[in-house]
Amino acid sequence: MGSLESKIAIVRAMNELMAEQSLEEIRTVDICAKAGVSRQTFYRNFADKYDAAIWFMEEGAWHSVRQIGVTCGWKTGHRRLFAFVANNRGFIERFFQMRGSSAIGKTVMERTIEQNFIIHYREQYEAATGCAPDEKIAFQITAFAKMSIECIKEWQSSSDPDQSEEYIDIFLSAVPRGLYDALDIADRPQDAPEFAFPLTTLVAGY
Repeated sequence: MGSLESKIAIVRAMNELMAEQSLEEIRTVDICAKAGVSRQTFYRNFADKYDAAIWFMEEGAWHSVRQIGVTCGWKTGHRRLFAFVANNRGFIERFFQMRGSSAIGKTVMERTIEQNFIIHYREQYEAATGCAPDEKIAFQITAFAKMSIECIKEWQSSSDPDQSEEYIDIFLSAVPRGLYDALDIADRPQDAPEFAFPLTTLVAGY
């Protein structure tokens, strides 16, 4: 089983197991058994089960919001993000809604995603403008990244998440103007990285 195939099998196994247990309660040996991989294969791909969950979330971000200012504009990036979240709501909801001793793990994972958003926006702002974000822009980037995570958590937990263009426009109205203008490029689909797998069906049925 190849590396990508193994990663997908592991994440899908975690998703199935999390229907009955919290991520903290799930043992690596059970993930391996459900995924049909050895412990060696698991640890060759991931440091631990939290790393596997973060990998999945980061793949979704990499092909959506982290392409903003690189190969697409804000609307396309968020259109992809909302599609990814909507099609993997079960996994993402469990990712953000852990119980018991999960407070530490949840904080670590959310902060990892949040920091990756911040790093991307800062790097792309600098690439687009030729200068590092000043104190004001840096603060706005951090605030927007934090707000994005919280809004997406609330959005995906609704009974019928709104993916309309109108909703995306409302969401993007919160982007700081200086950041928005710097990163809002014309879409360049020819430059976009190829999807290694269909993100909208990674957990549901790759």
